[in-house]
Amino acid sequence: MRPQDKSDIDGSVGWPIGTGRRKSGESRFAVLLFLMTVGLFASAATTALLLTWLFLPAPRTTTGTFIVPTAFSFSTILLILCSVELGRALSAVRRERQQPFRRSLLRALACGTAFVGVQAFGLWCIVHNLQADRNAGEAELGPTAVVLGAAALHCLHVIVALMVLSYVTLQGFSDRYDHEYSFGVAACSWFWHILGIMWVFILGVYLVVSSFLTVHLPVV
Repeated sequence: MRPQDKSDIDGSVGWPIGTGRRKSGESRFAVLLFLMTVGLFASAATTALLLTWLFLPAPRTTTGTFIVPTAFSFSTILLILCSVELGRALSAVRRERQQPFRRSLLRALACGTAFVGVQAFGLWCIVHNLQADRNAGEAELGPTAVVLGAAALHCLHVIVALMVLSYVTLQGFSDRYDHEYSFGVAACSWFWHILGIMWVFILGVYLVVSSFLTVHLPVV
């Protein structure tokens, strides 16, 4: 049976008017998410290019050289800050403090974007040095290549996490989360916490390998 008045039409389940409004809202959200993600990645790429132009070190051609880019120190700090801000965001939304919650999300986005840019610069420093070693006839590149691959794989995971954080941020500004429902924020927060732990482990292995390769045993 068809609805009899306008109120019934607007509130009816499956009626074309309500469906159209819902689809329109979903389409607008998808466009905003796409534009936001593109903007964040463009900012990260610009940061990496700017750092490369300003601070790319001269390649070392000494046999056995194994560098630990200084950029990794800054990217580690940024990753920790992003994780901390997401923890604050989760705490704020569970106490129904929407403004601090949204500010923490924006700060986490800024730190995550900066991490991708600085990390990409650090990876390029390693590649730059590897190319110089190849030109100099260096053969012992195995450990460097393995750690480089691990760091690059971690950076790819962070890129995915940044997309998830973008989605959660837009949902947060759309009043999707409150003290009753904050699962998306919690899942995103734990994702970044795990990435932070993984990066500390990778960086630790990197430093151990670096120390091992710089030890020169005396010739008997």
